[in-house]
Amino acid sequence: MHIDFIPGAHLDGGDWAIECGDEVVTWSQAVDQITRLGNVLLAECQGGRIAVVGDNSAPTILAHAACITTGISSVGVNPRLRADELAHILRDADVRLCVVAPGAWAEASAAASGLGIRVLSWPGRTDYGDLHWDDAVAQASPSWTAAAGIPHRPVLYTSGTSGFPRGTEVQWTAEIGATVDEHLAHLRASLASVPAGPHLVVGPLYHNGPMMGVRAILDGRPTVVLPRFDAEAMLQAVDQRGIATTVCVPTHLSRLLGLDPAIRGRYDVTSMRSIRLTGAACPVPVKAGILAWFGPIVTETYGGTECHVVCSITAEESLLKPGSVGRAVQRYRVLVVDDAGDEVAAGVSGRLFFIDSLGRGVHFLNAPEKDAEVHLRPGVFTVGDIGFVDADGYVFLNDRSVDMVISGGVNIYPAECERVLHEHPALADFAAVGLPDADMGERLVGVAVLRPGASVSPEELDAWCREHLASYKCPKEYRFMSTTGRNAVGKVSKRVLREALLSDAPETALAAAAGR
Repeated sequence: MHIDFIPGAHLDGGDWAIECGDEVVTWSQAVDQITRLGNVLLAECQGGRIAVVGDNSAPTILAHAACITTGISSVGVNPRLRADELAHILRDADVRLCVVAPGAWAEASAAASGLGIRVLSWPGRTDYGDLHWDDAVAQASPSWTAAAGIPHRPVLYTSGTSGFPRGTEVQWTAEIGATVDEHLAHLRASLASVPAGPHLVVGPLYHNGPMMGVRAILDGRPTVVLPRFDAEAMLQAVDQRGIATTVCVPTHLSRLLGLDPAIRGRYDVTSMRSIRLTGAACPVPVKAGILAWFGPIVTETYGGTECHVVCSITAEESLLKPGSVGRAVQRYRVLVVDDAGDEVAAGVSGRLFFIDSLGRGVHFLNAPEKDAEVHLRPGVFTVGDIGFVDADGYVFLNDRSVDMVISGGVNIYPAECERVLHEHPALADFAAVGLPDADMGERLVGVAVLRPGASVSPEELDAWCREHLASYKCPKEYRFMSTTGRNAVGKVSKRVLREALLSDAPETALAAAAGR
């Protein structure tokens, strides 16, 4: 049986499919690697999932593509996670095999070995792993094989208010119960409105937006992957490869605008036809600067990993509705409610919910309490923001109802670092909030309360946190206070804490909050 999983791929020539740094993978190589690796993974997963602990590289795209084309559920995992964080994901997702990039080997092997999970090494590496990519692929069948039974969607993990990441299936393949052909058809249909041409990956390939690179390859679109984001390298790729599309977060655009005008003028960016903006609401001046430079090609989207896109706004609409994240897309209707759950009028702020016309809502793996937390009722869910809808149906955000910080487009839940730092023997209390940051949008700031007679430095707290969590989840700044402002029932109001830290007298403000 044959499946045309990459339509239009130039299999007989040397045309490039994936470029990452000095590595170039042709279409014939990509199809062969995806087919053979898919057969290797089918033999290993035995009905479970495959974790791809990958960096920004061609093998990461090939591994995810091999899973999708065979019907296996891949799990995109951040290679910067520590062993205990990785172990939680591997256990929660029922992972049977880890495909691991070299830089993540030490932590991934510690997590996997403790759970009896085998590891497949990266191409060209035989110095680690239970299986070696090159040997396994060379011995595998070059003929496509689909998974027996029902194929499943890829899974991505988000941090959580409970202090532990939660997994959710992506929404850009078909529904559970579909065939592999239907998965791929749905994936291609989701790209129908995206202009043709080479795609550029600028964000990490364990996030939903950058995973567009996997979708692009499976749709026959050549793809450049930046190993790490660099503003000038992005412009260079656009100029040299005639990039047509990319997915960015506001920090990427801010750093592009921050380049010296002489550097910006070196590169031709006229090939760019679509910039999808996601991750966080974009500051109005940043979007205006990019529109003036690239033209009206920016589409901003709002949503979450668990629901994909629920609102969208074009460049032209942004000029009429600056600051809006757009109107609800087809399938969804926006609902704004007060604390009692009653709908409010246009222009009145409240908790933002979205009504799914299909009645499905969102779902997290093994977390019924999380499902209940985000639903007002079946099929009506929130991604955790407070805002309003104007008379024309455009959504504006003005706060968050969940305890989350968005830094550089990455969702960070303070509960994770709070869970770790509450265990530090020198601390009587600890809380963390996001404060404004000109470059990243927000930065995570920790407030530490010492035990009587104890002492500890910010550097020691940082080392403690990094021992247990990936560095991006740790506070970028520590402040020592006499209280976190817990009220009479022991709760910290993050709104009050944030306002106090931004005030001229934070200790006074927190003491007043604690006395309430």
